[in-house]
Amino acid sequence: MNMKKIRNILLTVVIAGTTLLFNQQAAAVPGPWIHPNVTLMATLNNSPALSPVRWSVYRMDNGSTVPYGTYDKRHSLAISLPPGRYVAEASLSAGGTPPRSRMFDVGNRTTNNIVVALD
Repeated sequence: MNMKKIRNILLTVVIAGTTLLFNQQAAAVPGPWIHPNVTLMATLNNSPALSPVRWSVYRMDNGSTVPYGTYDKRHSLAISLPPGRYVAEASLSAGGTPPRSRMFDVGNRTTNNIVVALD
């Protein structure tokens, strides 16, 4: 098999996987926010925390915190959120460090890169 055929096969697999990921997120999140607009990343010692991280995302509504979603085993995560104010809380799945959180706002047609330092 030549390199062009291999490249086309890999590209097809990547595109199919990406489409599946977007479709799963679109089903989980109502509204027109189909593509991920928030990237969450946990760090240790100014580098990605390449360990399982538990993420909890909360929406801030009228001064109260409403749970929005929980995600396990990823040091980074791309999700879709409707406009509003949120808090992302991260903790190492294995424990050892207290949970850390960060507040952020999501607007219309914006992307957000949220970094939470776990040290």
